[in-house]
Amino acid sequence: MPIEERRASPRVSLLLPLKLRRIDRPGEPVRDAEVVNLSERGLLFVLDPPMAEGTPFEMSLVMPGSVTGGVPMRVSCTARVVRVEPRHVRGLPANAALIERYDTIVAEG
Repeated sequence: MPIEERRASPRVSLLLPLKLRRIDRPGEPVRDAEVVNLSERGLLFVLDPPMAEGTPFEMSLVMPGSVTGGVPMRVSCTARVVRVEPRHVRGLPANAALIERYDTIVAEG
C-alpha cells in the first residue's frame, strides 16, 4: 500500500550548515547543526544530542542560489521540533521541525 504524502510543500534534499538557539533557554550558546532536507514550512536537521519534541528555537542558514533562483539568501526563522529520529543520517540523531515564522531574509553579497 503506497504511503500518503502529508506535506503541504515539497522537500528539497540538500546538506547545509545551520545555526540554532533554543528560545526557551536564551542563555545557552548557539549550536551548529546540518540541514538534511528543507521545504517552505519545515526541515529535517542533524543535531547531537537532539532537542526534545516541542522545543522552540531560532535558526539561521544561507540558502544557495540553486534553491532561491539565483542569489544566495540568509534566512532567519523561528521553528518548533515536531519529531525526533534517534538514528538518521550517518547514524546520528535528527530533528524534524515546523517553521512557524520567517524573521528575516537578506541577500548575501
